[in-house]
Formats: sequence, C-alpha cells, structure tokens
Amino acid sequence: MLYAGWDVGSEDALEAAGELLHKRGIGFEVGTEEDCAARGVLGFVTLSDPSGLRHELFYGQKVVPGSFRPEPAGCWAL
Repeated sequence: MLYAGWDVGSEDALEAAGELLHKRGIGFEVGTEEDCAARGVLGFVTLSDPSGLRHELFYGQKVVPGSFRPEPAGCWAL
C-alpha cells in the first residue's frame, strides 16, 4: 500500500486538521494544484505515521457519475 486516504468532508475540516497537526508538532505538506488535479480532489495534506505509512487527508473528491463500470463476471477468466 502506498498511502491511506481519509476524506475529511470539507475545506474547513481540512484547515482544522492542519491546525491541529501544527499545534501537535506533526509535520505535513499541503498538496499543490497539480497534485490535487492528479488525485481528483479539491485539496489535501499529506503526512507519515511513525511506521512510515503515508496518509492523505482530503476533501472534494471528484465524482464522475457512471464512471465505474464493472466488466461482466466471465471476462476475467483465462
């Protein structure tokens, strides 16, 4: 697993999370516009836990109705 993503629900909630992380001395980085576009979100911050796993707190996930189209059950059979 490369990272865990956590939807915080809103820009205000993301800002509050960033403030709390800062107050507790936990380092984080704010995603750039390019990073946000690549992830399909409006905003995010990234940080690593003590074991090194990267976490991304985000809001505003891009939703494209009908974009998930599972294949018929038999198409993956070899």
